[in-house]
Amino acid sequence: MGGRITKGAVVLYGILANDALGGSVTLDVGDAESTARYISAQSATSAAVTPFDVVDGLIYTTDETDADNIDTQLLITVGGSGTASGTIKLILFYTND
Repeated sequence: MGGRITKGAVVLYGILANDALGGSVTLDVGDAESTARYISAQSATSAAVTPFDVVDGLIYTTDETDADNIDTQLLITVGGSGTASGTIKLILFYTND
């Protein structure tokens, strides 16, 4: 589970960096409300640095309207059919009004 951003935060862009995590491994970046809000099924078979500035979640404003799945809780989800091993780092740029 990742860190939290504040309610009302406007996500501007981010950078996902990962080691070569294993064959057929994918990564989703999102939050507890939408686990792939920012990146969906990004291949992590090879080491990569992936900026995400043109995504569905761009300029998304966190609102905490779903009490069971708070959108201020960041998540990186490992998927695919392979076994993952290595390091994943996330830098998220956001602002508050």
